[in-house]
Amino acid sequence: MNRRDFLKSVGFAAVIIPAYDSSISVLNKPLLLEFPIAGYQYYKGTEYETFLKEDEKIILLREPENPYDEKAVAVYFKHIKLGYIPRIDNKVIANLLDRGINILGMISKFIKDNPTWDRVWVNLFLE
Repeated sequence: MNRRDFLKSVGFAAVIIPAYDSSISVLNKPLLLEFPIAGYQYYKGTEYETFLKEDEKIILLREPENPYDEKAVAVYFKHIKLGYIPRIDNKVIANLLDRGINILGMISKFIKDNPTWDRVWVNLFLE
């Protein structure tokens, strides 16, 4: 099965755009998604903002038992929970993670002066 057929099988039918940022070896990796972290204002990210910088790696953890969303994917910076992939965008990423597909995440934008819900943006790449 080729990549396009695989992505269609997990519900992803959009065009994959090649990444251009090579700072963490993502030059030739497909960009899957860019999003602001949902719920950021409710977690401890604001306490650790001095450590959040563009191009820092993030960790994705599935939360299938989440009472609000069975496709929830939490976003962590080291051991600090920053929030979630927005519900509108999480289905494909959750399905990929559930199938054991590696996804590389990094902070793409950190804009201190933005409202908390629009402060930290993440890029996800197919590894």
